[in-house]
Amino acid sequence: LFALVFTALAAVRRIGGGAIGTFAAAFFACFAFFAIMAAIVTALVAILAGTVSISAGGSGVTAWIAGFVTPGAPGGLGIREAAMLLLGGGVPAQVLIVVAVLFRLVTFGGDLVCFALGGLLFRETSVASLSASSAH
Repeated sequence: LFALVFTALAAVRRIGGGAIGTFAAAFFACFAFFAIMAAIVTALVAILAGTVSISAGGSGVTAWIAGFVTPGAPGGLGIREAAMLLLGGGVPAQVLIVVAVLFRLVTFGGDLVCFALGGLLFRETSVASLSASSAH
């Protein structure tokens, strides 16, 4: 799935070119992010409840957005979980509570991976820029 997303991003940038290509790539990246997020929530519900609920995937995305835009709640703490329970799409509350906790762990793990990759990339970039500036 990740290979497909990155291949499609490269194709969109190449085909579009310029500002339109950059916008299309950013739009596609956001769409892919939310689609993958919905797939993760749907998979968690399917594993725990034994039923596939596409609306639960949508509730997970909506809950993430609600937590993201709510001021005063660090990381949407409590907001995402409450929104997921309210918008659960017919999934039992007990399952949604476990899904909300697991989804929190998954998103935290994703943030940690992005932080680590960013740190590695920044380290390589800063080392390269330091080497270039000391050569002058």
